[in-house]
Amino acid sequence: MTEEEQEKLLERHANELAEIFDSVQILASGVRPDGSTFRLYNGSGNFFSRLGMCHELIEVERAQQIARQLDKLE
Repeated sequence: MTEEEQEKLLERHANELAEIFDSVQILASGVRPDGSTFRLYNGSGNFFSRLGMCHELIEVERAQQIARQLDKLE
């Protein structure tokens, strides 16, 4: 599947999910045949809600990572 096809797939699924949810944000990454990494993202709905969800994801993941590191020290 080409990157363009993958991007269209994300767009289609974001639009389908937007029929159910107020805000949708999909993040994806892949590796090209040459070994380089690419990223795709697509979303629908309230921009500020989507932005807030992304920030929350980062903060929660960071806190969980720190907690796991601390558990290893005990």
